[in-house]
This record gives sequence, structure tokens and C-alpha cells, in this order.
Amino acid sequence: MPWTRAWRLTPRRVSAPAQVAVTALRGWLQCPFRFYLRQVLGLAAIDPAKSELDARDFGALCHAALEAMGREAMLRDCTDAAVLRQFLLAELERHARACYGEALSLPLIIQLESARQRLARAAEVQARERAAGWVIEQVEKKIAVETGGLLVKGKIDRIDRHEQTGAVRVLDYKTSDSPAAPGDTHVRAPRKDETPPAWAVLDPGGNRRPPGIDRGEWRAVLRERRMSWRTPGIDTLERPSLGTARWIGLLTLRAYIAFAIVIVVIKLVQTIS
Repeated sequence: MPWTRAWRLTPRRVSAPAQVAVTALRGWLQCPFRFYLRQVLGLAAIDPAKSELDARDFGALCHAALEAMGREAMLRDCTDAAVLRQFLLAELERHARACYGEALSLPLIIQLESARQRLARAAEVQARERAAGWVIEQVEKKIAVETGGLLVKGKIDRIDRHEQTGAVRVLDYKTSDSPAAPGDTHVRAPRKDETPPAWAVLDPGGNRRPPGIDRGEWRAVLRERRMSWRTPGIDTLERPSLGTARWIGLLTLRAYIAFAIVIVVIKLVQTIS
């Protein structure tokens, strides 16, 4: 018997929303239908067997502690990693108990320990960056942009300003083990039935010429970009995250190289003798 659907989902049609969170756009890129169900109809999946934090819950706890640190005026000039660490861990504990109670399950206890390790490292980085001249200027900055008749709203986790150079940088907190480039996360190629507008095909970090810029100006931009590029310092690079499969592959490769060296040495000895 050929396979057939047990039933066909036919959600009701409603008007498009007047505004949407910028973080929700990622869901639309992945699946417009699921975006409609979640963001327009307000539907959400329920997991009755859930017993541990998912990625969103884990990030929210860490985010709450970092936000509290940024709002604390007395800590904005602190360069003592121990003081910052103590504050962050206390905030993590307070938010965890408020959300999940006093009797935590074993998975939650393990996940909170992982969060403590991340926040302890964040305290060291914050102390170092403040000593280098970076000052927290704004936290949870609200932004809103209207595009195509839709108001896209969002928040910037943190904005820093360098007290000497005046340079400004924008920080977006992430707690994942393997960070993804913004372009890979928030940009995709157009589907077959889509004709993207000009603003949707901009590639600020690439070599594609944006609309409205002639070839001469774009060549000058690319030339300046090549001249100003510098190799990043090794201490600024993040340590790569290797999974089990990669570790096994590297160990196998090392064993093969060692075996090949032994064979070469044996052949040389036989040739000489």
C-alpha cells in the first residue's frame, strides 16, 4: 500500500504581523512555514519529558548574568577578575534558583557547572578588556528598522567604547562551543521562487560590488581593504573545537606517519649495510 498522509495541516490565515523580532528572521530563513506557525499564529512545541536546559535556556541564564554585570555601574571600571567572577556566579545562581527552584536535577547541576566555567572565563576577558581601555557604554540597546513595511525590532547585547581612541564595538553574547559566522547564520541564497531586493544581496565583507557603487570606487575599496588587512595575533584566535571523530582521525594520521618514518629508516639502514 502506498504511503499517504494521515491528515493535512491547514492552519488558519491571518494578517501579516506589523513587527517581528530580528532573532526570528533566522527561523524564516530556515522554514517560512514554521516561521508562520510560531511567529504569526503563536504556536510552540511542548516537550513534557524535558529534564534539562536546551541551548536557549542555557544561553538565557548566562546572558542574564552578563547583562546584570553590564548594568552595575561600580563594575564597569573593574579590572579585578576575581570580583567580576564572584558577581557573575552569584547572578547565575540567583537566576537559576528563581527559574528552576532549589531542588535541581542532576542534568541541571552539571549544566550550571558548565555555565560557571564560561562565566569565570568571561570575567577574565572583561578584566583584560577594561584594562586595555574598553568601557561598557550601553547594555540591551533597543533598535528598530522598517523594511518592506515590516518593523524589525531587536536588542544589541552590549556596546563598548574605547576611552582613548573613541572606537566603538558591538558585542553579541554567545555560549555555543562552536561559534558560527554571522553570514552563515543569518544569510542564505535566494530560493527558486524568490527575487531578492537590492539591499538583501549586499555582501559587506566579500568582493561583490554593492548596488549604487561604480567599479572604480569599488576597486578603491577593495584596494584599501587589502592594504589594511593584518594577520591576527595567535593569542586572539580561538582554540578549535575537535570532536571525537577528528581526534580519532588525527591519532590515526600520526600513527601512519610514525609507521612510515620507521619503514624509511629501516630501508635506509638496509641500503647502507
